[in-house]
Amino acid sequence: MRRRCFLGRAVGIGLTPLVGTGCGDAIRREAAFLASAYGDDEPGLVSFFPDSGRTVLIRTSFRGHDVASHPRRPTELVLFGRRPATESAVVDVESGRILRRLVSGPGCAFQGHGFFTPDGSWLVTSEAKLDSADGRLGIWRTDTYQRVDAFETAGVGPHEIALLPDHRTIVVANGGLLTRPETGSEVLNLDTMDSSLTYIDLSRGETVDQYRVAEPKASLRHLDVDIDGRVVFGAQIQRAALDHQRPLPLAGVHRRGEAPRMFALGMEVFAAMNDYVGSVALSSALDVAAFSSPRGDLCAFWRIDDGELVGYHRLVDGCGLSASLDGQRFVLSSSTGEVRTLGPDGREFVGDRRRLASVRWDNHLLVVPNGPDQPPEANS
Repeated sequence: MRRRCFLGRAVGIGLTPLVGTGCGDAIRREAAFLASAYGDDEPGLVSFFPDSGRTVLIRTSFRGHDVASHPRRPTELVLFGRRPATESAVVDVESGRILRRLVSGPGCAFQGHGFFTPDGSWLVTSEAKLDSADGRLGIWRTDTYQRVDAFETAGVGPHEIALLPDHRTIVVANGGLLTRPETGSEVLNLDTMDSSLTYIDLSRGETVDQYRVAEPKASLRHLDVDIDGRVVFGAQIQRAALDHQRPLPLAGVHRRGEAPRMFALGMEVFAAMNDYVGSVALSSALDVAAFSSPRGDLCAFWRIDDGELVGYHRLVDGCGLSASLDGQRFVLSSSTGEVRTLGPDGREFVGDRRRLASVRWDNHLLVVPNGPDQPPEANS
């Protein structure tokens, strides 16, 4: 369905885009800065400091994808290389310096995502073998940033990874797609692709659970985890492998021990997303998950518990997405330099809008807090 047709129908089904009144600068009140990969001919990492309006650009020579902030040293970030990159970088946005360059494991490439453990002692990266795309998790000590171990992900083409609230279990979105550097983004295994959500024990490196969605041509790529351990995930449909043009759901939720559940409501929105979710973020406080689609120029919001579509927002090439630190709003960025603050129904707080004409925000956005996180509570 063409987007214009969808938007016309949306008015009739109660999804008219909303614009709210300004309520102060939400980003400035609670965040030290925003960070994202920066995409152009000289790629790197860009940070924006709302208090001063300062923008810091650190050139890295490789195109990044996602960003993670050290829990104890918030200005210390890792920019994860974009598939199929063999390099990532540890940077300090306060000084504008590259602290260390990370090289992926032998015969592997970074897959664009990773995370720090809550105490900041370890970094986990998403990687894949260059020849087979078999998944690996790189395990790094953060005192030296040395790669000391690797775990298999029990799948092909892993992408986003996250740590569950138990601080022991990693969830992996195995996209299931085989690509090789010499053939670029061409998918070489459409007939046999096998995407899954895989759960791995961090201490033992062993796969403990694995689940698949009903549609075998849905490549699970991005995810987020709430405080109860529910995983929301977004899919990218490999339409070339299908014999129909019917819209398919692109978003769902999973809890270990249960079957993954796709959100069945809002098929008009899924149709407008053009088979592609580029980023996922959730708010446990609101029980709402947001899914951005740069191919559809849309960011849409579903209630996690019952899968109800609660709203959407239009933004050209909007993809970078993060929940605000208080969980009451979402922040969305685009390659055109836009940064918008949205409510859980897609309502924009226009007083918080920013446009940085010289900044090309890339696929993902990180809202970094003013200070380090509190030490995690000990697990019983």
